[in-house]
Amino acid sequence: MPAAATGEDTEKTDGIPNYMLRTSGTIARLAEGEEVTYEPGSVVSIVTSDMIDMVQQQGGAAEKVNTLGENILVEGLLFDDFKVNSTFEIASPDDDAGVVTLEVFDPRRPPALELGQLGDDDAKRQSVVGILSIQAGFCGWMARIADAGQVKSGSNIAKLTDEQADAIVADAS
Repeated sequence: MPAAATGEDTEKTDGIPNYMLRTSGTIARLAEGEEVTYEPGSVVSIVTSDMIDMVQQQGGAAEKVNTLGENILVEGLLFDDFKVNSTFEIASPDDDAGVVTLEVFDPRRPPALELGQLGDDDAKRQSVVGILSIQAGFCGWMARIADAGQVKSGSNIAKLTDEQADAIVADAS
């Protein structure tokens, strides 16, 4: 079946429009700096840029929010591209630093949010927390580093299929 945008043949999906299938994005920011080395078993928090955008759309003091206290900010993937038990690989496009594998194990909880950018506007803080509490993943995701390595801002992050993730687990055994 030809794709509308390119005219190329694309595989038919199970009722999901192809433009909604997102499997990769970019590490937009790391809280610890431009380059971070993660050890096996380290726990990180991940927030997607669509959630930052949603907070900023609340207006007022919320327009200043550009972080929710996450370790890793991801662009190009949405909050619902992450799920518990999903596996992702992070690879720098410009060198051979290796691939970091992480496994999502829990949605991030509202108490973990850092909203200091709202200043002393308690009403706006409660409003933002209320909105981000509506659905699992709005506050971000917690993930454990399975295969350690170096992550840089601008690195690619890609969701693995179940088969790819199973192969990594089998190789590690």
